[in-house]
Amino acid sequence: MILGKEIEEKIKERVFKILKKENLDLVDFKIFPQGGSFVVKITADFPYGGVTLKDLSFVNKIIFSYLEEENVLGENFVVEVVSPGLDRKLKEKSDFLRVLGKYLKIWLKSPYEGKNYYEGILEEIEEENLIIKSEKIISIPLSLINFAKQKIE
Repeated sequence: MILGKEIEEKIKERVFKILKKENLDLVDFKIFPQGGSFVVKITADFPYGGVTLKDLSFVNKIIFSYLEEENVLGENFVVEVVSPGLDRKLKEKSDFLRVLGKYLKIWLKSPYEGKNYYEGILEEIEEENLIIKSEKIISIPLSLINFAKQKIE
């Protein structure tokens, strides 16, 4: 079972519009074959976090109805709409807005000021940099960040 890129993009675009209408962000989107059917896995959250099971269930029904009506995946498919969870990877500037003031672990694509890894409190988000407070205040370019995670205690 192979799904064309054009169909996948069409579905992703529609999912994006459905989520936006409900004020949700599309965090991740995947379609993959599993046991003779397709699984559409969508990770969604509000811009500043706090999505509930009720919210996810509601958009799941809308997305399922769309896929059923359009029949783009045939009759045998599964839709999973999930929250990103507390330990999700942070990559985009919008991800960091959700964790402003929190303690982060940050992995870089390449060394910055001699280090590939930083930990500290996200003090500020500038246009192109994160301001992290650890032993000292450091400004890390967003372009160098591979991903970060909130340190959960």
